[in-house]
Amino acid sequence: MPNNLQLYHKMKLQLSQWLLLEGSTRIRNMALFLTGLYLSGKPHLSKITPTWPLRGKLPRLTNR
Repeated sequence: MPNNLQLYHKMKLQLSQWLLLEGSTRIRNMALFLTGLYLSGKPHLSKITPTWPLRGKLPRLTNR
């Protein structure tokens, strides 16, 4: 398992222990953000997202 994926899983496990009342989606998103922030070393979102261990989805456009 790549190092950044291990870090993500550790971060997610720790956050789920700290934030018992939060939903899994919020914990997953926070773990992704913190992992990217740590690995990139820069506070800019455009620098953080390329270091995420998971691929992102393109936004879906729907007519409402």
